[in-house]
Amino acid sequence: MNLEALEALLRAGLPAKHAQTRLELAEPGLVLASDGSLSVRLCLHNDDTGECAEQTVPLVPAGQTLGRTHAYVQAWIQSLPSLLACVVDRTGGLSMTPGMLEFPQVVLNDEQAQTTMQFLERFADPRTLRAWAAEAEAANDEHWIRAVCQDLRLGEHADALVALRRTGIGLTSRRDRLTAGRTHLGGVPDLPPGALWPRGMTSIRTESPVSRTGRGGLP
Repeated sequence: MNLEALEALLRAGLPAKHAQTRLELAEPGLVLASDGSLSVRLCLHNDDTGECAEQTVPLVPAGQTLGRTHAYVQAWIQSLPSLLACVVDRTGGLSMTPGMLEFPQVVLNDEQAQTTMQFLERFADPRTLRAWAAEAEAANDEHWIRAVCQDLRLGEHADALVALRRTGIGLTSRRDRLTAGRTHLGGVPDLPPGALWPRGMTSIRTESPVSRTGRGGLP
């Protein structure tokens, strides 16, 4: 495998950015394992909150041809802004890690996808990306639950505990720093002071600055 060519693709496409989230290549960059799988060291920054996470991310699993590996990596790099947008949407931009960008690997199960263009076509649909991300998140949660059960010698209860998982909504304290555009309960919308926003048949004039965040919040 030509690691130099793949590394050149990564360096040409990084850093990638979506909103306040910035993804950069970290040392040692690409790593080729003995089984032929490929991973990459990445650093993810939130320029608004100052959060930073560095992690080695599985990029291409073992068993892929050289041509398909290059095609997938190139499509993954070109799609990074959309992939970042998907992760930001799911997390609200908080507590993100580079490993959350592993989920597009599911496309490699589609044997019809062989070229960069074919991979890009599959990455172009936000609904598909959200479904893949949710699937990967569920698999990671199940793996974590089973690992904890093994650590606690509760392996015989792992299936029952996995079955108890439920979809939930996380609420963040208003004391935490939030970016403009985030949904919130209460407060005012993200509009400049004095701007009008609709409420029924009338318009309410905002009095608070934009820093009071929340999309369409009610006073």
